[in-house]
Amino acid sequence: MTNEAVPKVGINRDAPKHAMDVNGVTQAEQYIGKGNVWNSSNITFGTGAGTGPTLSTIIGSNNAFTIVFTTGTAPTANGIVFTASFPKSFPAGFTQATFSPYSTNASATDYNKFKISSAALNQTQLSAVGTLSASTSYGFMFTVNGYDA
Repeated sequence: MTNEAVPKVGINRDAPKHAMDVNGVTQAEQYIGKGNVWNSSNITFGTGAGTGPTLSTIIGSNNAFTIVFTTGTAPTANGIVFTASFPKSFPAGFTQATFSPYSTNASATDYNKFKISSAALNQTQLSAVGTLSASTSYGFMFTVNGYDA
């Protein structure tokens, strides 16, 4: 345990770098992502979502979020649907986000028209593969492989 103003505890660590820094396997019955909450300011729509797309829902914490949106008119083929800027950037070692359809949103069936086109420590982009249907609701759940520093 460090003797700093904000102490840090290390398990199998001589010089912990985080509030709780463990070198080895940990076990928990439940993980609750607190803080670094997603909101509408974290999402920027691109031309792949068309003109005037609407965001219905964005919830979650830094490592996972659910988004529901409706495309606007005239989506651009192969365009960026949205850029998701993480509430808190990830440190080195981050890997790409993954996504799946949000199961309660069954109004759209063409989820194969999406791909993650870029990923960085502070954002990821979802792009269209082809042209999305206009005025159509889509929902996704994203899992981000990384950790909050």
